[in-house]
Amino acid sequence: MNRTVMTLVAMLTLLFPLLAACGSPNPGAAGTTPTAAQQPVDAPETPEEAGETPAAATDLEVPRIAYTSPTLPSYVNTKVAPTDFGPRFGLTFAENQLITFDSHATATQTVLSGRADIVAGSTASHILLQQQNRDFKIFAPFLGTDDFVLAMNEKVKSPDDLFTEGVRVSTDSAGGAGYLILQAFLDGLETGKRVADIPTLVTLESSGQRTTALANGDVDASVIHINQFNEANEAQGGKLRTLATLYETVPNYLKESFAAPKEWLDEHQEEACALTAAILSADRELIRDFNYYQQSVEKFVEGGGPEEEELQTLHSLIRQYPFWGVNGELMEQDNIGFMIDLMTRTEMLTEDVTVEQVVDRRPIECALQRIGEVSQEDLTGGTAEPGSTPGAPMTTPGGMTGEETPTP
Repeated sequence: MNRTVMTLVAMLTLLFPLLAACGSPNPGAAGTTPTAAQQPVDAPETPEEAGETPAAATDLEVPRIAYTSPTLPSYVNTKVAPTDFGPRFGLTFAENQLITFDSHATATQTVLSGRADIVAGSTASHILLQQQNRDFKIFAPFLGTDDFVLAMNEKVKSPDDLFTEGVRVSTDSAGGAGYLILQAFLDGLETGKRVADIPTLVTLESSGQRTTALANGDVDASVIHINQFNEANEAQGGKLRTLATLYETVPNYLKESFAAPKEWLDEHQEEACALTAAILSADRELIRDFNYYQQSVEKFVEGGGPEEEELQTLHSLIRQYPFWGVNGELMEQDNIGFMIDLMTRTEMLTEDVTVEQVVDRRPIECALQRIGEVSQEDLTGGTAEPGSTPGAPMTTPGGMTGEETPTP
């Protein structure tokens, strides 16, 4: 009996180095082995091979993220980050840890009740929580500007015409995203006026309704997405124009971001840092490679997203304008302060709120220490045209090469 035990021990002693050489089944990540859908197929298996600094701890507590709306092509990064890049920084998300709702209020309540940890949604709504005595902090951006345009028919020839009696201008109700964006347009066009000063304001809650109204000639100007403008313009025989675009007229806008209760952030800085590193890494690779971006949209956007031509147009804008802050630039004073000022002018905010009250910069600073900084030109090769930029760093300067593209 003793001889048998000794033989087994000897065999295990010989086998152990061979098993260790094969590597852990889940390198650099906490939890179980990523599924094929979670792990980028062609990515190096460890952060070290990717040229990245691995997570400081291997026993990170994977947070539960409550999304306030379904994924759209302009912020597909918010799902790519935890799924494809989270494992590199010690976070392997299960499907039930990425929860999608249809409102900011529901997502926030889910966090407050302890059933989720982070809210992914409207920056303006995060800021409003301070007014409700909810101490949430924004710690990572995922969408700065967006593809919204202020579209108009031949009746509108200048910004001043918007304030002419009988010119019908459509947006959603006060406090809505469209209303806030319309005020941002008015400020960017230097009108010196507020949305409330428009004499003929037509309230239509969805951009789809506003598109139909513009296409049918029921309104004269409207806040809609660029693809919706193209649709309405075709219906109007090419007579529509854009008076302003969010990405050109309002470069400091911060539309969407991650936020969490201050108490959670104080206790989970490593997890917040890892998620922030994942979102910045996802931003960089999605900008760099149109094919990866297209595959990600097909995977995460309901219905597979728009046609390729439309997607190429959006990707070109993302490569050219500050949709995503690849170095966390969207968390600057100019962005958060701009949003607070904008919300004050529209009377969404009725109390004084400071940037320091709504922002926790520790995760951004930690993430940049791990993955370094990279310029937009490095990622795009100096062109806005969609495609892959050969030789561009994938997630870090001197890191993975342009040939090593994750497959969603």
